[in-house]
Amino acid sequence: MMNIDPSWDQILSLLESRSELPATFAHWAMTEILEGNTEIEIIKSFLLAMKSKGETSSEVSALVDAMYAKAQLIEIPDRAVDIVGTGGDGLNTITFPPLPRSLLQQQVREQLNMEIGPRPQNLEQQIYYRN
Repeated sequence: MMNIDPSWDQILSLLESRSELPATFAHWAMTEILEGNTEIEIIKSFLLAMKSKGETSSEVSALVDAMYAKAQLIEIPDRAVDIVGTGGDGLNTITFPPLPRSLLQQQVREQLNMEIGPRPQNLEQQIYYRN
């Protein structure tokens, strides 16, 4: 039996019809994104369609599996704490660790059509999607 990869058109069509993605489609999508084979506009469409439809546990599991498949283990000689926020505040924000503000503003404006909100007290940058 031949394994045929899905296309972005198929994936976006399924999401727009509010259908659940087969795990193989979700895995393929994340792999394409992580390997740099996907244009920013397609990534934006994919993420917004997933959010609009609502992610299922099997879709999230397939996305995570694809991320683990591409992850590289690192050696950390001392104890460490991950201080980067997840953006899971329910306010549709994405958090980034402190970066040079001018670099972040330029990247966000040019590539994602987003803008930076006011600097929060915890020194993380908050990004807001602009409709």
